Amino acid sequence: MTRYGYARVSTKDQRLDRQIEALVNAGVAYGHIYKDKVTGAQDGDRTQQKRLFKKMRAGDEVVVESWERLTRSTRQLLNYDLMFRNLGVKLTSLKQPVDLDTAFGRFVLGTHACTAELERDLIRQRQAEGIAVKRSHGGNVGGRPRTAGVKADAAVKLYLGGETPIPDICAATGVSKSTLYRILRERGLVGVRK
Repeated sequence: MTRYGYARVSTKDQRLDRQIEALVNAGVAYGHIYKDKVTGAQDGDRTQQKRLFKKMRAGDEVVVESWERLTRSTRQLLNYDLMFRNLGVKLTSLKQPVDLDTAFGRFVLGTHACTAELERDLIRQRQAEGIAVKRSHGGNVGGRPRTAGVKADAAVKLYLGGETPIPDICAATGVSKSTLYRILRERGLVGVRK
């Protein structure tokens, strides 16, 4: 019997250290911990998870910090539970210490999986609502923020003065050439120069 660990983070900014430490403290050998960095909403390319699943044998145990580290999809988590049981592999969650060999344990797993997926969907919904509100008020949604008004105004003033070459305007104000031309187009000033 081998105890394996699996750790996953959802964004590039997150670190695996906390999960790995919890797994090692739970008795999983560091060399038996599989680690992935992928987004939570999509199963994506979980290369290490796939390697772990190929390595598992009857009698083995897979330890995770929480069930969400495997997946946040209700269906996928329940499929994994079924796959583990069919293989004779025990799934252990450090944060949800219930026995998945019992009806109650499987009920808790199913309820928890539904709750995690609902939470993810609600976050997505609130995010979409926030973006819609910001758009309706003319706010910038995604991408780089527009050049600050003071810089843009200074660049336009130099442009309209007619004496300063475009490259010098850009160097003096910190406004890129493409941004300057975009601002001039937006204000209807392209070609208007003394």
